[in-house]
Amino acid sequence: KFLYLPVTALIVPDEKRFRLAPDTVKRKTFILPDFPPCYDGPVNAQPRPFLTILYYGRLGKGRGTEVISGLLDSGKPVHILMAGRITDEATEKLTSHPAVKWMGHRSHREILKIAATESDFLLCLYDRPGGEYTNFSGLYDAIQVEKPVIVNAEALTARFTDCYPAGYVMPSYKVREFDSLYHSLLLFRRQFTPLKKLKEGWIWSKVENKLISAHRL
Repeated sequence: KFLYLPVTALIVPDEKRFRLAPDTVKRKTFILPDFPPCYDGPVNAQPRPFLTILYYGRLGKGRGTEVISGLLDSGKPVHILMAGRITDEATEKLTSHPAVKWMGHRSHREILKIAATESDFLLCLYDRPGGEYTNFSGLYDAIQVEKPVIVNAEALTARFTDCYPAGYVMPSYKVREFDSLYHSLLLFRRQFTPLKKLKEGWIWSKVENKLISAHRL
């Protein structure tokens, strides 16, 4: 038998999820951003010899596979770092491409170090209107490792990314002009300035007390 107890707290990752919560539980709802731990390891600020993109997390169609395939097929000098969970056959096929380095499953700390030392961009795409909060997780990671993200205009993070700017915003997930995308990324890479003020505050240690409070510990 299960013992069901009244819910004392509903934890959501962003404002969008907070607005979706029923009015009856809003007073019990806490927004807890999915901030990463502080990254204080080495950062390579110099551009890589080839435009290098880290594609990580849940890997599949609608998450970036189509865009990565298009860049690789364009013949431009790009290098792709892949790590995470593959969800479809097209993405599995990408791992054997000569311009792709497949790294399997890696811990979050390993990913942060790889992003900081081996990549130019973190890929944080989601093809559905409004995106989803995992895009914010990638954005938070990118801020910690002082690298820009690539997001698409449909994603929830696009407005934030464009405002700071924290990365390059593709006009649409369904991009067709990959030569143009490649040159736009090169230009953004030259102009990017790390968001070091956000790096100091957007870390897990700044919000963990909120989690403790939510559980009344």
